[in-house]
Amino acid sequence: MTRPKDTFGEDDETQAMAAIPFQRDGTQATRTSHPGQSGSVSASGPEGSASATSPADVMRLAEVARTRMVIRSGWVLGAVTIAALPLLSGDRTVRWVFTGAIVAAIAHGIVLDRIFRDPARFSHRKLLGLGLTMVVVVYSGILYFGVFSAAPVLMVMGLSVYSRTEGSALLFFIVVVVVQAVLSTIVIAGVIEDPGLFPVVDTP
Repeated sequence: MTRPKDTFGEDDETQAMAAIPFQRDGTQATRTSHPGQSGSVSASGPEGSASATSPADVMRLAEVARTRMVIRSGWVLGAVTIAALPLLSGDRTVRWVFTGAIVAAIAHGIVLDRIFRDPARFSHRKLLGLGLTMVVVVYSGILYFGVFSAAPVLMVMGLSVYSRTEGSALLFFIVVVVVQAVLSTIVIAGVIEDPGLFPVVDTP
């Protein structure tokens, strides 16, 4: 008699074990099973534990781990940027706004990182708030370096990372497009002068 294939078979379980998050934090993944039931994969560590009983659960746990990794990478990038700003010239007011935005984003990220220690508290609404904070950071940086400098590339990179998550990626994209269009238009129209470190210069 042919043995029916489990809903969550050995091949799927092997992939799930490989995808379980938190291992970068020193956690370990374990398998638990009971007679007549499909196996489940769990992860536990110093910051808590989480269990995945389906591929969807594994994907969600991986998303939480990826989000926390991106947030922590942002802390390092923000700290390096703040340390480098005093060495640069440019508009002092915009520089202070840029610095304040970075500090606010780091603080926001620290709060969310602590919340996301429990994967059950992860939500895309909270992540949208951080995304909007990053819009302020990046566009204050674009103003500082120049609207038509290479600085807007950072927003493209941010969109690439944020779009990997489900939920409000389209809304985030629309916000970025609108802000970029408005900022570029008012500089091109001469409503404000480009205060950037690498400003647009009129040529005869």
